[in-house]
Amino acid sequence: MRILALVSDLPNPPIGGSRVRNFHLWPAIREYGHEVRVLGVNAFQEGWRDMDEAAANNDGEFFPRGRPLLPVRAFDAALRTYHERGRSPRLAERVDELVQYWKPDVIHAEELRMAYYLPRFRQVNSSALQTVTFLNVESYLHHELSSLLSNPVRKLHGSIQEWSLRKYESRVVETADLLFAFSPIDYCRYRRAYPSGRWTQTRNGTDARHIPACPPANESKLLIVGALSYVPNTRGLLWLLDRVWPHLSRAFSLTVAGSGASPELQERMAHAGVRFVDMPLNLEHLYRESSICVAPLLEGSGTRGKILEACAYQRLVVTTTRGLEGLDLSPGKEGVIVADDPVEFARALQYWNDAAEERSKLAAQGREAVLKRYDWSVIAEDLTRQWTECAARSRA
Repeated sequence: MRILALVSDLPNPPIGGSRVRNFHLWPAIREYGHEVRVLGVNAFQEGWRDMDEAAANNDGEFFPRGRPLLPVRAFDAALRTYHERGRSPRLAERVDELVQYWKPDVIHAEELRMAYYLPRFRQVNSSALQTVTFLNVESYLHHELSSLLSNPVRKLHGSIQEWSLRKYESRVVETADLLFAFSPIDYCRYRRAYPSGRWTQTRNGTDARHIPACPPANESKLLIVGALSYVPNTRGLLWLLDRVWPHLSRAFSLTVAGSGASPELQERMAHAGVRFVDMPLNLEHLYRESSICVAPLLEGSGTRGKILEACAYQRLVVTTTRGLEGLDLSPGKEGVIVADDPVEFARALQYWNDAAEERSKLAAQGREAVLKRYDWSVIAEDLTRQWTECAARSRA
């Protein structure tokens, strides 16, 4: 197949869920013999510095966002979420050019915001199969986060944006030939919200084949990995520091590795004695020195790639019910422990830190499960199979 992949950011460096996915998924699909061309949005105005940089971004073509007049940008910001803003006219033109002379079999939008560039969404003729991956139930997530706002003006603003987002989601659902939800729970939510859509499922993944299993670490060191520009990650970290930390009867060190931390959050971490590693390009040494990885998530949707990554490194993960949501990993058996109450969460950290032999066995079972079910090669094979079957049904 010829596959045209539409992505929202440069895959390299692979920091954050969508970047990691795009960095690994498209090369994995190429390994099955398919042709893949990657087009995306480049938030930076400059081009590549050299060919090595282009190759590191899957040999993709990336285009700057459009720059409407200030009143238009202000209007968009007031009424629409970021999924509906910051579009690139040059990217849309390039998609249409490739439709004409390269003639892809599949045009796939990776993330809701990229669905705008599907030819059919813009009423451009193309015989290609046109599909979308929804990394989260975006309208659900927006509603959930807006409901936490106390300021009535901001709450009204959130309601207006939610209305616009649902209209956009609905139009994307009606446009696409196949819609991929990122977890069984997201699949059920979307089926209820938009029953007319042609829904199926995909999974998050990790580069398990190429991640080394780390030997056990016996020091009381905890690790959190995640983008701190993502509100659920920030709220989860603060819950850990404010609600869980006081119940620990022994001293633990905590390292937070991520990006997008506000100055206020960095100050809060420093005050709590937390070591913050900003935008690490290599995480292996952090996993090696940590005894337990922590994913204290209280809200959000989708699936947590960093839990899969931690399991691939053979590290036990202590998380919440929401953190494990959508992942096919058995708590207490396959590398993960679930606790939702702050006291129980603290007890889990203490127990599993001390139970080194039991922790090591559980972590090894987690790595085995991720290798079998979540390596990018498995995700790529399933995705291409579903495209092939959908195309066959369309021709029948």
